[in-house]
Amino acid sequence: MCKARIFLDRTKSAKGPIAIVIHSGGDPDAVASAFSLKLLIEKLNPRVSVALFAPGGLSDDGARLFETLGLSLQERPCLKEAETVILADTADLPHASLTLNDISEHAEILVVDHHKTRYPDYVKLAFSDTCKSSSELVLQLYDTAGETPTQTASWALAIGISCDTARLATSDNRSLLALSRLVQNGVNIGEVLSWMKCEMKEDERIARIKAAQRARVIRSQGFLIGISNVGSYNASAASGLLSLGFDLAVVVSEKKKELTVSIRATSKFFEKTGLSVGEEICQEFCRLYGGSGGGHECVGIIHHISNKDEFLRKFMKFLEVTIQAKVKGSRNAQK
Repeated sequence: MCKARIFLDRTKSAKGPIAIVIHSGGDPDAVASAFSLKLLIEKLNPRVSVALFAPGGLSDDGARLFETLGLSLQERPCLKEAETVILADTADLPHASLTLNDISEHAEILVVDHHKTRYPDYVKLAFSDTCKSSSELVLQLYDTAGETPTQTASWALAIGISCDTARLATSDNRSLLALSRLVQNGVNIGEVLSWMKCEMKEDERIARIKAAQRARVIRSQGFLIGISNVGSYNASAASGLLSLGFDLAVVVSEKKKELTVSIRATSKFFEKTGLSVGEEICQEFCRLYGGSGGGHECVGIIHHISNKDEFLRKFMKFLEVTIQAKVKGSRNAQK
C-alpha cells in the first residue's frame, strides 16, 4: 500500500484530536499545505477536531496568508491533548520549536514534507517526496482520497507552490502540472502572482542593508561566500546577499545562544558543485556538530545552540572542506 493511502487511513481512523504543526517561521507553503490538509482531514474524518499550531511563529508572508485565509492558531498547551500530531513542511519537532515534552507521550507523530532528509525515530510515518513544495504533496493526498480541493484550498495550494518555486522561476514539470490542475479548479494564476507582489516592510529592508554592511567575503574554490548576521529576517537577508552577487550566503540570528542560520545558494553554485544545501550542508553539519537542519537544493536552515562566533568557526571550516571535496571529486570524475 502506498504511503499516501496509509497516511490517509491513519487520519481517517483517528479517534482523538489532531494537531497540524507548522515549522518555525512558517512560509506560505507551510501555511497552505497545513490549511488544505486540515480541510481534507475534516472532510474524511468529521468526528475529530483538527487544529493548527505554529509554536515558532510565522514569516511575514506566512502570517499574511494565514490572515487572508481567516485562520486562527491554537494555544501551545493544547498540543498535549492531541492524539495525532502532523508536522507540515518540516522534518522534526525542533524545526517547529518543540520537543517531545510538548506533546502527549501517547501521540502518534506523522509528517508531510517535501525536503530530502532523514526523519527521527519518533516519526511513525512520513509521507514525503522531493518535489518542489509540500503543497504538491497535499494535492497528491487529495487525489489519493478521491477528493477535489475547495476553491479556497486550491488557491492556497497555488500560493504555496508559487512561493516555493520563487514565483515559478525554479518550477519543474511536476509543479507546473500541479498548478495546471489547480487552475482547472478555478484558480486565477495572475491573482496568485499578484498576491505575492507584496512590498517589503521597512524592518526587512533594514535587515537586508545591515546584512550587506556586515558581510564578510570569503573566496572558496572560485565561489564568493557571504557571511553575516542580523537580529531578524535572516532568510530574507540571505536572499539579499545573493542578489548582491554572492554564490552562497550564510546569515545568522542569535537569541539567548539559540542560533537560527539561513543559507541560500545560487542555482549556479548547485549546478557546479552538486552540493545540496539542505542535505549535504545543513543536515551533514548537524550530524557532526549537533542541532537540527534541512532544506532544499539551494535553501537551508540550521537550528543550533551555541555561541555565534564558535558556530561560525566550526561551520566555515566544515564548509571549506565540504566544497573542496565536492569540487575535487567532480574534477576527478571528468578526467
